[in-house]
Amino acid sequence: MGRRLALFFAVVLGAFLLCSWPASAAPLIISISMENAVVSYTPQGYYPTASADLFSWEIQYKVTDNATGKEVAVPVKAVGSYTVTAYMEETEMHTAASATASLTVEKATVYLSVTETVVAHTAMDNPVKYSVVPLWAADLVDTHVSYRAISSYEDAGTAVDVPKDLGKYLVKISATVKDPNVQCAGKYLVYEIAERAGMPLSAEDAIKSVPTDFSATVESLSAVYSNSYAPPQYHTNIAGVESSLKYSHLYANGTIGEYTDELPTTPGDYVASCFVLDTVIGSGKIIIDKLTPSIEMSDISFTYTPEGVYPPAATVTPAGIDMVYKAYEYKNGAVGDSVAFPLVDCGTYLISACPDNTALYSFVISYCYVTIEKASPVLHAESLIYSEDGEPKPLAVTVEPSYVEYDISYYRLENGSAVYLNGPPTAAGEYYAAVSVKESDTVNPLTSIYGIRIIPSVSTAEKVFSVILKVISTVFALGALAMGCVDILKKGKLKGVK
Repeated sequence: MGRRLALFFAVVLGAFLLCSWPASAAPLIISISMENAVVSYTPQGYYPTASADLFSWEIQYKVTDNATGKEVAVPVKAVGSYTVTAYMEETEMHTAASATASLTVEKATVYLSVTETVVAHTAMDNPVKYSVVPLWAADLVDTHVSYRAISSYEDAGTAVDVPKDLGKYLVKISATVKDPNVQCAGKYLVYEIAERAGMPLSAEDAIKSVPTDFSATVESLSAVYSNSYAPPQYHTNIAGVESSLKYSHLYANGTIGEYTDELPTTPGDYVASCFVLDTVIGSGKIIIDKLTPSIEMSDISFTYTPEGVYPPAATVTPAGIDMVYKAYEYKNGAVGDSVAFPLVDCGTYLISACPDNTALYSFVISYCYVTIEKASPVLHAESLIYSEDGEPKPLAVTVEPSYVEYDISYYRLENGSAVYLNGPPTAAGEYYAAVSVKESDTVNPLTSIYGIRIIPSVSTAEKVFSVILKVISTVFALGALAMGCVDILKKGKLKGVK
């Protein structure tokens, strides 16, 4: 009724201002203010609220469900996350305006209220009397009540259908929620049938899910990352309740995160809490330290290669930890600039290794020295003897490693001295080839000498005599063959005459 009355007066005021507003006046520049809101579900729904001074009555609202992207009607009547846009269209009196805010509608918490926990004994059954708070949620929750007769908190008790006899009973009221917009943890209480009724509980104590005198002791633990450990031991002061341990991260400012059923394993400080229904009745602490690995590295030397060098991996205990490696120039006993892998220049380097994930492992670092030495080339060639044929006679040589560059120089020996040639020799004589590998930043120098002898070719007369001799031999051979054939033919005819 009050909301409607306020809206009526706002409309009247707006109409008055509109009628009295000068036609020549410039429109006012206005703004809308609206705050983010977190509210609990109610059947009536939630109406967004924004302000624009005298023009608030003109504000319209658009609400979008963040999960679906669809627009929903106002008031908002479902649990979820929403974006609310408040807007006003331009008029003769003011400019257009808009504002956006977030709206979170959380589940409504429903309680089971028991005000009388100590009742007078009668000859009749005496079940617990309870009600649902708030009343509008009474039809949204189904309940089931169970009883255990106990002699003390340490007694697990015996199940009974309904309390009747003098004594104490551990009561559990289980709740099944029928509406996704509400939640109800249920209720535990100690119910007593005595000679006289006790004082009723306050409204605050009556709706508690678990009595304040329920407690638990929870063991505190210290562990190291990656080492498995057993969950902490705990003990409740009342034997018959159902309980469980849940864990939460404990931050440096003393706050804790959301609870989970998973036993924590990563380094940090945690709280281990004993829950009965939705209530913590006792807590302990778990401290998980970072694991300190053992890292071993040894000095090592390599021979230069154009592809560069990657140092061998460090030996890490326990195995399987990802490592970060860095390299630094090391000259004259001083550490210089960092260099990237692979290492491509000759020299000495300081190599460091440390764990990659310092959230799990302590920052420990190990060092070694890596030296890349110049390559020492190896030549493969032989001194050779050639026959003169007018063609150049180069030295056949291979050099290892294959990337090494080298030069070959040729010299002729004349009267005990060497005469430089522009290329491989062709004429008969005594020669030598000098193979030289020049020193560089990556290769050691090397020079080797190999002899080359070219034997003079046979003279022309010798060649003619050899040809004539070959012709005569061929003629005589053909003649003998012919005579042999004739002889065979003759012998064949004589035998045929007989």
